[in-house]
Amino acid sequence: MSTFKNVIVGFAISFIGSLPLGYLNIIGYTIHEKYGISSLIQFLLGIITVEFFVIYFTLVFAEKIASNKKLLKRIEQFSILFFLILTILATIQILSVENNHTATYINHNFFLNGILLNCINLMQIPFWTGWSIYLVSNKYINVKKYNKISYLIATLIGTLAGMTTFIMILAKLAEKISFFKNIINYIFLITFLTLFLIQAIKYYKKHLKSI
Repeated sequence: MSTFKNVIVGFAISFIGSLPLGYLNIIGYTIHEKYGISSLIQFLLGIITVEFFVIYFTLVFAEKIASNKKLLKRIEQFSILFFLILTILATIQILSVENNHTATYINHNFFLNGILLNCINLMQIPFWTGWSIYLVSNKYINVKKYNKISYLIATLIGTLAGMTTFIMILAKLAEKISFFKNIINYIFLITFLTLFLIQAIKYYKKHLKSI
């Protein structure tokens, strides 16, 4: 029963958590459109390779991470910088397309792309830390012995399924709506800019407003 519960909870959280329009989904869509489904799968496998270790260590060290305010502050600072860089890259991409040039931040080693891009996705640390503390303390999951493995595997499958679902929906929209491909780069830019502003505002309210 504990294993089944771990699988359901782990899959549900990671599936739902991977659905919003984040930068990994956007890059995954770009890979799918330009290079096909096999390249996308390589990219997603790179992502869940990193996620395995992130979830495992946040599960083991959840309380220590949550209590390390300095580490969490550094993660927030890095995330602001990271989303600013993505916003700049998206702007360059739009300008290069309008001027008939090709600009990209994706090379052809898609598995490595997935690993590297998810390694710098530091906001997943507080995300999984928070969930780990909540799920374990409220006994929604059992992390003793082999039950921990069932939870980890379920979360990875959930991420894979969630991202694939979202990317396929974007691809279908591009097929059905003629102007979608013409505005996709602008959607990327707006998404990255929004994520940057959200992180910057949250950081300001949390650390600078009272100064």
